[in-house]
Amino acid sequence: MADEISRVVRDAVLRFDPVVGQMTVRQFCHDYGLSTTTFYRLRATAAEQGASAVLCHKSRAPIKPARRYGEFTVDAVVHARKELQDQGLDHGPWSIWWRLDQQGVDPLPSRSWIARKLRSLGLVEVNPKKRPRASWRRFQRAHANELWQLDGLEFWLPSATLTTIFQVIDDCTRVCVALLPALGGETFAGAREALETGFAEYGPPAAVLTDNARAFNQHRLGQVAPLEPWLAQRGIRPISGRVMHPQTQGKTERSHQGVRNWLKRHPVTTLAELHATLQEYRHVYNHERQHQGLGPRITPMTMWDAVTKAGLDTDLGLTSAD
Repeated sequence: MADEISRVVRDAVLRFDPVVGQMTVRQFCHDYGLSTTTFYRLRATAAEQGASAVLCHKSRAPIKPARRYGEFTVDAVVHARKELQDQGLDHGPWSIWWRLDQQGVDPLPSRSWIARKLRSLGLVEVNPKKRPRASWRRFQRAHANELWQLDGLEFWLPSATLTTIFQVIDDCTRVCVALLPALGGETFAGAREALETGFAEYGPPAAVLTDNARAFNQHRLGQVAPLEPWLAQRGIRPISGRVMHPQTQGKTERSHQGVRNWLKRHPVTTLAELHATLQEYRHVYNHERQHQGLGPRITPMTMWDAVTKAGLDTDLGLTSAD
């Protein structure tokens, strides 16, 4: 490397004259232990910037040295992770970074630094078999209310009473437009109530995507479920995902994990309590929690306010999603 060459050798390179020295450049470089590439680079630098640029050593310190954080930052990361975990919220590096940013921690560590620190402290399990984020392919609609995803999540009350939590997610903005519990399993009545609640607050969507539960569609049985004509009568296109392919409804499927974690940290005993805590979670999810699928510092409601809204779809064909 050029920075390792002594000042004496540098000076000799600048003073070298093949006529006076009676030797070739190759012979000169061999005697001084240089490569001809380094020789000509030094000479070119002197011609462009002057002899001082060659004779004076430049600092080898990195232009952007790695930042070192003190114990305060480490403690803040650990405390934020525990705080998020106790609240039943996602507590990965992005969520911790968002919480520290909201708390005004300065200097604010990067997400990658937080991830490395969590691994070094043994707070996370390293899973090298996970697919890298760069391999993910994201699919989302361009407008709010262009497509809603509807799905049901079973939840048992302590009294051994089965309930179904109907969750509706806007495909573009990830806004949770409805999160309502109903007694029993998945039914048309419960799905209708959740959708009507979403209509009242956010307006009707152009289409609704569901899985192949009998309450939503019965294509595989050669029948039409009550939900499909009910949506079509309102100008909303019903769409069903491929059988045994939950990735089609990936946004609601992934959102179920957040609901489950929240309910583990906020136990309920009655249907009324379940309804109340779900509305609390929906507010946190929509307004206070950045969404990793949208980007840093972006909540679902931030995205909702920023994008255009779609109108009702006039194509009422009952087709399935690929």
